[in-house]
Amino acid sequence: MEPYPTFPTWSRRKFIGVTASGIAGIVLASLTGGCEGCLEKIKNRPIRRFLRTGEPLVDADINIYKAAVSAMKALPASNPCSWEYQRLIHANYCGSAHGSWHFFSWHRAYLFNFEQICRAQAGAGAENWGLPYWNWSNYPNFPTQFMGNAANPLYDNSRNTMAVPAFDGIVGPTNLNNILNLPDFTTFAGSNFSSGQLESGPHNYIHGYVCGNMCSVPTAALDPIFYMHHCMVDYCWYEWNILRNHANTNDPAWQNHNYTGMFADKNCNPVDTSVLATILMPLLSYQYEISPVSSSISTEPFAGMNKSDFKKFQDIVQKGASVSLDFKQRVEVAQRIQLNDQKAFSQPIRLEAAMLDQVMNVASDDRVLLTLEEMDAPTTSEYFVRVFLNLPNANTETPMDDPHYAGSFAFFAAGEAVHEGHDPQDKKKLTYIVDLTETVRRLKQGGEQLNPADLQLQFVPVPIDPQKGNQPFSLGISRARLGISPIKIFRNTETVIEK
Repeated sequence: MEPYPTFPTWSRRKFIGVTASGIAGIVLASLTGGCEGCLEKIKNRPIRRFLRTGEPLVDADINIYKAAVSAMKALPASNPCSWEYQRLIHANYCGSAHGSWHFFSWHRAYLFNFEQICRAQAGAGAENWGLPYWNWSNYPNFPTQFMGNAANPLYDNSRNTMAVPAFDGIVGPTNLNNILNLPDFTTFAGSNFSSGQLESGPHNYIHGYVCGNMCSVPTAALDPIFYMHHCMVDYCWYEWNILRNHANTNDPAWQNHNYTGMFADKNCNPVDTSVLATILMPLLSYQYEISPVSSSISTEPFAGMNKSDFKKFQDIVQKGASVSLDFKQRVEVAQRIQLNDQKAFSQPIRLEAAMLDQVMNVASDDRVLLTLEEMDAPTTSEYFVRVFLNLPNANTETPMDDPHYAGSFAFFAAGEAVHEGHDPQDKKKLTYIVDLTETVRRLKQGGEQLNPADLQLQFVPVPIDPQKGNQPFSLGISRARLGISPIKIFRNTETVIEK
């Protein structure tokens, strides 16, 4: 087995303490000769490998993780480096993350500090260890390294049986590729009031698929697979932002946000982390072993990077873009939608003929978006909801390759509603976005005639585990609106409209 590299690592305090422009300056200095050896250190930063069997380095990663988890579980709950304290961080502070545009940056900061603690707790030989990630898109079976019994520190007996793989229609390559190709930050990552499609779809679904502790925000971080799952989520942001060259938002309310006193460093002391610092973490502090998350395999961008390349990189990653979700036209579909158990619900859409014509002839640079607003978080994560357009007989057996299928969303239920130490009545309202654009185009290309008199949406609750289909499910949607939004694609420093 190959030994871990022993290159010097960046000081965490130095990294966190500088602004994003300062970080960029360090990297730029390395590219212009001002910091001898810096670029080489960055190129050889710790690797986060994807979970699979038969790979010695992955086996070594898992052994280090086992050692770290065992050591953390042995610490007093009051110790910020303990397993229980790390659970409490997620239970008490993730309210600033879920259901908003802070979802990616908060969890990246959480993982970054957790990874540092694991290295320190695992001891000698773990100095350059990286958290593995579970690529549930191309490896949808639950990782065998986390199975067994109580003798395995990575085992959690609260989980579902997971006798079948995670559902391809939500986490598989086709759907994930569609999400990673979303052209703007708002629909991919969320806004200050709504979830992005990666969170509301694959992320939430995997929590319900594993279930047990993973079904609820207050307990999710008790399951060691939680961190492998969120490493995959972080990898998806890296893929979208860096490998696929999409810009984050430059909204100061996002970029200038700080997570103050939420996390602990490797010495178990409180540490602050800023959103700006998280943007460059996967390029300075750790690297991902590339694996296929969708239809293609990308490569690490630092290989062969020169000054010109870096300038483009800096523009994409640091500056972001003026992303906002605006609507040319928008109408209210319903003031209240109530879903119960596995009963399909049809909601008529009242559109003026002129707007229906706009919807059916949507331009290539426009999107038809359904916003489901102020949803009451359900009490279970064990369902997801499929959305269809004009398919009155839609049910749990209707395949997702039906041309009327529009999308799906799932829930990280209990944690969205109740956080430890918070009033259960103070529930967080959720807003999800379903993109109807390709469904409308398919129906039009198939010759289906739609008119304002019979246009409908169908919502079908589906149990994630068919064996638990008798679990009660209730979801109230306070408001549904349909709108036409011009979606801009931001790449490098240019703002272009997709044609």
